Amino acid sequence: MNPHPNVRAAAWLALLFTAGAAIGGTAMARRAPRSGWAGWPYAAVEESWRERRMENLRTHVGLTAEQEAAIAPAMDATAAELRELRESVRTRASRIIGRNSAAIRAELTPDQVAKYDAWLKQSQSRRPAAAPQSPKPTE
Repeated sequence: MNPHPNVRAAAWLALLFTAGAAIGGTAMARRAPRSGWAGWPYAAVEESWRERRMENLRTHVGLTAEQEAAIAPAMDATAAELRELRESVRTRASRIIGRNSAAIRAELTPDQVAKYDAWLKQSQSRRPAAAPQSPKPTE
């Protein structure tokens, strides 16, 4: 009989957690960066979506150049619809957040409003600068 079963169990748990952390860290480091909507609103997601989609069709389906040319108008139309959706969501989200800020301000003292505004300004300055958006196609 082992006189120290708790020590042995603790050692096994430590080994298990260390192995999990090493495997998880390695997997995360090797994982491709998230793209698409993850970059919203800082990435031109529609164009990157279109490019990835076409590349996947070429690679996995064996799309020919003729098929790619035939599909291109549908891909362009879909990218335009996604751009419009993203812009409308951004506009709606801004309105919702604006109403929330107004509700918060209504409950604050003048001193707290000044602190709130300073905090908002500071948090906005930490955000990365917006990347140029993909231009809207002319139709």
